[in-house]
This record gives sequence, C-alpha cells and structure tokens, in this order.
Amino acid sequence: MYCSKISLVAWQWLGYRLRIAGIMGVIQNIHVDGINGTIETDITIEVTGSPLRFYASSMPGGTQSGTFLDVQAGQTITKTAEELISLLGLNDLNKFFNVQNIGAMNGHYKITFDDLQ
Repeated sequence: MYCSKISLVAWQWLGYRLRIAGIMGVIQNIHVDGINGTIETDITIEVTGSPLRFYASSMPGGTQSGTFLDVQAGQTITKTAEELISLLGLNDLNKFFNVQNIGAMNGHYKITFDDLQ
C-alpha cells in the first residue's frame, strides 16, 4: 500500500553533506537521483518513534524486491554507499529507495550522506 500523504520531507545541503529527514506514514519513496557519491561516501540512517524498513523496488512505494534493512527506533546505522547499494539491491531495475513503517506508531528518520562530490 502506497501512502500518498507525506507529512514532511526536508533536504538540507551542508557543504559536501546532504541530510534527508521525514515523518513516516506507511511507505515513502526517498528520492536519491542526482546525489553524486564517491568511494568515500558514508550513509547514516537514524530512526526514532517506530521501526522502519529500508528497501529497493522497481517503482515508487513498490514492494521490496529482495533484501531489506530494518532499523529499530533509537538505532543509528552507518554504511558505505557501496555496502548499502549492494545490501538493498539498488540497481537500474530496482532504482527506487523506499522506507516502510513496520511499527505501530509514526516513525521518523534522518539520512545523512557524507563525502559527496
């Protein structure tokens, strides 16, 4: 089920760092086109409120195509861009990066991309 109501998504450029933050409903697509990473790019995901599932799909808000990453409320995970892309199976076919609320209340997330071009 795709959530057409997106409460808040904020993008903030900080030099060579980008932060994406939002409040979750059900499923939300995270637009990552145009983010140019390097071999040094790290991605940090912080979650509060409710556990969230991050995954790739072939369409915005689509079902997960394979593996996923569950992040619990209060948890922070950092991976290289290469690790996250490989883990989620982001590729030309599954080019949409989605987040799904898998808990009973609103979840909040912040994603930070460090060391961008």
